[in-house]
Amino acid sequence: MSKKKKYNDTEEWFSLIPELKEWNNGKGIDHEYWIEIEGRIEYALAYTSIFWPKFILFRNCIFIDYMNDEIFERWHKNCNGSLEALEATVNHRHLEDWFGGESTKRQMEYMGRTLKDIWETKLNKQFPGRQVIVELFEVNEEYKITVYQKNH
Repeated sequence: MSKKKKYNDTEEWFSLIPELKEWNNGKGIDHEYWIEIEGRIEYALAYTSIFWPKFILFRNCIFIDYMNDEIFERWHKNCNGSLEALEATVNHRHLEDWFGGESTKRQMEYMGRTLKDIWETKLNKQFPGRQVIVELFEVNEEYKITVYQKNH
């Protein structure tokens, strides 16, 4: 751990991770120091599946990680033949499933915006030229994110 303090927007990090303020007898700790002390490679590795998911192309549709003919046909029928609706439905994820529990609205908004930016970057890199939409939305105080192609 380097001796120089690395305070990067500390007040914002303190509001997102209140535990940071409790360190050093209430003086607080920088979020990067906290990661150096508390972080685990196993968690970081597992989070890569959320932050940089495997997107696949199946029947000209983009899906997160997996799709097969049986699932595709069932959802295609349920979505009245709309490929955009099929992608959006199959690809939607609830942020609370990953980060729920004691999460605050501010934490979920920050995580959702960050995840949306990362997914957009990944999809633009992996599928250049396709008009892929990453949508973050809130329904009944629950945050969801989805991916679909515009103008199928």
